[in-house]
Amino acid sequence: MARVQIKVIRFEKLNDAPLALIFVDNDLEPHSASYLLSVLDRGHPLSQIKTTAFTIKRFFDYCIEYRIDFPACFKRMDPLPSGTIEHLAGFLSARIDTGEPVGPNTFKYRWSHIKAFLKHVWRFYQERVVDPDALKAAQVKQAMMEEALKEYGTFGYKADKKDHVGLKPELIAEFFNIVFPSKENDLNPWKSELIRWRNYCLFLTMILGSNRKGESLNLTINDFALTGPANQPRYFEFQKHDTVMSDYGTRSIRPAQKTKGRRVVLAPQLAEVFEHYITHIRPKFKGAKRYPHMFLSLRDGEPISVNTPNESLKQLIEKHPQFKGLLSPHILRNTWADMVNEALDEKYQHQGPLAKQGLKAAALEYGGGWAKGSAMVERYPKGSTERAVAELHLQIHERIFTESKEESNGKKH
Repeated sequence: MARVQIKVIRFEKLNDAPLALIFVDNDLEPHSASYLLSVLDRGHPLSQIKTTAFTIKRFFDYCIEYRIDFPACFKRMDPLPSGTIEHLAGFLSARIDTGEPVGPNTFKYRWSHIKAFLKHVWRFYQERVVDPDALKAAQVKQAMMEEALKEYGTFGYKADKKDHVGLKPELIAEFFNIVFPSKENDLNPWKSELIRWRNYCLFLTMILGSNRKGESLNLTINDFALTGPANQPRYFEFQKHDTVMSDYGTRSIRPAQKTKGRRVVLAPQLAEVFEHYITHIRPKFKGAKRYPHMFLSLRDGEPISVNTPNESLKQLIEKHPQFKGLLSPHILRNTWADMVNEALDEKYQHQGPLAKQGLKAAALEYGGGWAKGSAMVERYPKGSTERAVAELHLQIHERIFTESKEESNGKKH
């Protein structure tokens, strides 16, 4: 694997000014050098240029880790895919040493220089395009990439407590009662029966399956196993696909996939919900035969855009303002983590603190698709973890449906 370093070089013609530059395998990286010198020409202090160099180095670390040869792509006038840009935003949102989220100003600074650097390199290659048609196509691609850079620049992890936790317990049952897709449900903010069912199943995958938004959007009907012998588990399985190669209709921005593949076991009544949606509701979308994706747009029949979940929740919040500031796709995913934490505390209450920590970490990391982060997790048997998480999924599903029914009955009384 290539080694990326920052070296401070003094230039005689710059009055021996110490300039931080990036080296890859001890060779000066020309694109970053050109960009950093342009920053110097704009009058920025040397200390700031050094900080910028570390930001650009992080980008090179990312490209090496995920085998992205961006200069070769730009030379062919192929921009970075929007899914890669979204993933990069998540990568730059974390501290190098601890993995904890950085502050919003730090992310904003990093992202501004990544955007400027990518534009700088793209222009270098675009200026060498002489064919008018090829140049016009390159300009369109540049605009698409810049739009994605602009959009995902607002998606960096925000160090806000409301974004670190799930729904409040008293709002979980209320949320399920609101999104229940029956025609008689006046609480539901969506008018179309198809959208009601689609959004219901979409948000179920997040709050009960620990899916990130992009993972839920990438689900296909083939990822669901909902039939078979009674003793056979029902589940959906998130498969991690190649974001660049996978088809997502004509959307300019594709949902990113960040976590590992995993299986989510479903309670029987939940399996029936998804089976009903796949069998009776989804075929009514005009793109149902063309696309395998679970969640389609009512407007054009293509897989829904990355903004659709947020816009749908925004409509819910407008009708139910008690959720303002307390509801987002990420918060739905965090709700799963909160509920699993509570269930694990109850399950392992008689274990010692170190044993409990290891068992909880293994279950949470498998269920959430995260990378393993401790020696305790490495030693914990994977098969046992899968079975434990499957049991937890079923317990949580049963609990939520029970609480939703109790609240609904209480309101009727």
